[in-house]
This record gives sequence, structure tokens and C-alpha cells, in this order.
Amino acid sequence: PDGSLSAVKAREIQRKVMEKGSCIFEWTYLQTDGNIIPCQVTLTKIFLEGESIIHAIIKDITKQVRLQKQMEYKNNEYKKLAESLEEKVEERTKDLAYAI
Repeated sequence: PDGSLSAVKAREIQRKVMEKGSCIFEWTYLQTDGNIIPCQVTLTKIFLEGESIIHAIIKDITKQVRLQKQMEYKNNEYKKLAESLEEKVEERTKDLAYAI
């Protein structure tokens, strides 16, 4: 998303994990069949047989991303509805003020 090449970004993240010990981030995977899968990646530096290695947990977050987008859409609808209702209340209040 930020325009960086995946290989460059992966090296940056790998360096960060080796320095700080762990890193959690979102990554978009493109499958060979063209499907795009949003994932949450957790990388942790561990020691195995005297060597530092990176342990990875990759979680498909497609459902969460879809639900988040639906919530944002609904929130926008509710905001528009609230604004419309506020305008109508203002109009009715003005109408009542003139009627008195």
C-alpha cells in the first residue's frame, strides 16, 4: 500500500524483528489464482539450537476486514440519517417559531 516493493519491506520488517524481538502487522497476500487475502502477521525472534530465527504466525483476516468495511458503511449511513433528522428538526422548529 505504501508503494514499497514487498522484498524491500520484508527486509525492513525482518531487521526490526531481529532488533526489537517481535512485530505485528497486516500484509496482503496475492495468491497464484489472483485472490487477494488480507492477513495479520506476527513475527517473533526465538532462539533455536543457539541460533536466532524468526517464528511467523499468519492469520487470514478476510472476514474481519469485510466486517470492518460493513461497519464503516453503516456508520456513514447513520451519520447521514442523523444529519438529515437534525435539518428537519431545525426546519420544524423555525416553522413553529413563525407560527407562534
